[in-house]
Amino acid sequence: MKTKVDGGLRAIALMEGIKGVLAVAIGCGILALQGRDFEGLALSWLLKLGVDPAARWSAAALEAGAELNESRIGLVGGLVLAYSATRLIESYGLWRGRRWAEWFSALSGGIYIPLEIYEIARGVSLFKVGTLLVNVAVVAYLVARLRRPKSLAPSPYL
Repeated sequence: MKTKVDGGLRAIALMEGIKGVLAVAIGCGILALQGRDFEGLALSWLLKLGVDPAARWSAAALEAGAELNESRIGLVGGLVLAYSATRLIESYGLWRGRRWAEWFSALSGGIYIPLEIYEIARGVSLFKVGTLLVNVAVVAYLVARLRRPKSLAPSPYL
């Protein structure tokens, strides 16, 4: 079923499309790491950026890099590409006013809200609060659209 597409739905579609395109780039970048010494690559990036490799988060990144292997890189890259495909399909559906995309977007956005609240409980930051507020606004908007009686919903043919 097709619904009337308004500016709010288009904005959400654009946001999901941007997330999808960024995920494609990240997934391709991860897959490009196959066959490379990830620990050495991470160390060279840290040194080029002037970051102390002995710092807590740097050491954790290097340790994680040491544990990466071909199959793990392939798995992570594949999962990121699958995520990107999902975001791009969702974006297309929202842009075209497909009701299934509204449902999917409301459900997938709602799943993140408890995780975002948990992250804020661990430590408040402007980024975390902003992310939660945007996500809640998107989910609330989509739920309001989905709850409208069909008789009050605008015709998709206007």
